[in-house]
Amino acid sequence: MSMNLTIAPDVVHLQNRLGRLTPVSLNCFVFRDRYCVILRASREFPSRQLSNSAEHLAHQIVVRLGVAPEQVDFFQWQPGDHPEWLRWGFQWVGMSPLKGRCEAVSAGLFDSYLRPLQMQGLGFSLLRGEESAVA
Repeated sequence: MSMNLTIAPDVVHLQNRLGRLTPVSLNCFVFRDRYCVILRASREFPSRQLSNSAEHLAHQIVVRLGVAPEQVDFFQWQPGDHPEWLRWGFQWVGMSPLKGRCEAVSAGLFDSYLRPLQMQGLGFSLLRGEESAVA
């Protein structure tokens, strides 16, 4: 599972779990009638801190997208020689994510969803208001 993202990320300033504005690198896609957000770990926001702020980041992203939370899939990517892919999951109560969990992406999910996503997904930017409508 060593797919690297070749699309340049947007850097969006979001609040971490401590309420501090933090630059978050991410890519947004529409794929198979769903939204997909891939958050990239970086030196400024390492993987562990990204995971620890998952609920706060997910809420802000869903609000910016202006969609129902159940329409959005969240993934985290740790670039490097051995890239790590994680999937975020939440129990949503209205627009509030609770009980966030982060689990490694299986080879099956990687091959059936993430690989085709990069080739066939419609990318858009949260920075330029280019949200794509999901049918």
